[in-house]
Amino acid sequence: MIFSLSLNPCVDKSLSIGKMDLDNPNRVMLERTDVGGKGVNVAVVCRRLGLDAQVIGCAGVDGYAKLQAKAKTEGIGCDFHKVEGAIRVNTKVFPLDGSGVTELNEPGPTLTAEDLDVFFDLAIEKTQGSDFVVITGSLPPGCPAHTYRELIRVLKVPCILDVGGAELVLGVEAR
Repeated sequence: MIFSLSLNPCVDKSLSIGKMDLDNPNRVMLERTDVGGKGVNVAVVCRRLGLDAQVIGCAGVDGYAKLQAKAKTEGIGCDFHKVEGAIRVNTKVFPLDGSGVTELNEPGPTLTAEDLDVFFDLAIEKTQGSDFVVITGSLPPGCPAHTYRELIRVLKVPCILDVGGAELVLGVEAR
């Protein structure tokens, strides 16, 4: 079993426009919305490759039903500690002229120290005996930069850490 940990899942909203014009209205030509985030996407890909996968994490109560529906559709296990607020929305704007992509990523709901304690207990319980754990995605507000390091230290299974910046530097200290 592979567990993917997602502290900050999202709704990915992709908008296609003709050409980005910062001084005038831009007309959306195509729109697509997907529930995901890196942690959810890892579990989905693992399942599509025929592996047993589950995603666990924290998620805002507003939008949580969409997350559960995505997991059910994809055949992955899903167990999230629900927190106040909404699952964040990440908007990608794709100009069809090939000039680049603009990303607008919301922060997500703020986690309290109590939320993190509940999540850590959930992660320890669920991942016992698993093959490995994939830890990926941004940390939501309220999480110190060392959150992933501390998580790796308490999990008793091999971990793959897919993050950048201070979270990566601190996470590598765990093992």
